[in-house]
Amino acid sequence: MLLNSVNTSIGLMLATAQLTKKSENASAARYGNTAGNASLHEQSRNTLRQNSLALITARLSAGKIISTAERRYLRNNDPESYRRASMLETERKLYRRRLKKARTKDEVRKLNVSASAQMVADARAAGRPGASGTASGSLDVASMRSSAIRDEHGAFVNTREFRNLPENIYELKRAKRKAATGNARSSAAASGARAASGAGRVGAPQTRGANVTVGASGSGGYRKRGVSLLV
Repeated sequence: MLLNSVNTSIGLMLATAQLTKKSENASAARYGNTAGNASLHEQSRNTLRQNSLALITARLSAGKIISTAERRYLRNNDPESYRRASMLETERKLYRRRLKKARTKDEVRKLNVSASAQMVADARAAGRPGASGTASGSLDVASMRSSAIRDEHGAFVNTREFRNLPENIYELKRAKRKAATGNARSSAAASGARAASGAGRVGAPQTRGANVTVGASGSGGYRKRGVSLLV
């Protein structure tokens, strides 16, 4: 519910910013732009901009994927936050690929443990004296990365793809053996059927076009020669 409210607020702020700019342009064209009005409008724009940026940053900090409109807004108003958002999206995609390559649920869990440990190590390194960038800024990025990975992992484990994975390597091997046995039985049954079909064709009696000569001989008898029975 809170996330939906944040999304709605960001959308309203972006729409309000566009309407405000159009209104200012119309007022300037009609009445002229006095110094006082310009200052007031500038303060209003700055306040709206700061509030919008704060809400988008809150979404990034929560590990959520921001929309195309939000990314565009960051690019135009806060290049540094836009750079962070792009980095987080790249990291999410890499982690997503690794999850999809996992063969078992155990492998998925191990990937999450490994990624979480790396995030903790990066956060500690960011907080050390002499770390590149400001300590607070580096820690913020580390926190965003951890939240993004956690969100991506949570989304994957709720998919059918994850639910259909075998629990561990032993179940995976068992499933492979079962599949191999089933394939072997199917192949044997198919071969037996083909062999039976071939044997039936070879041993079938010849009934069409067979010339059978019937003859009889004996004393007082007679002989029929060349009597052909065509069935």
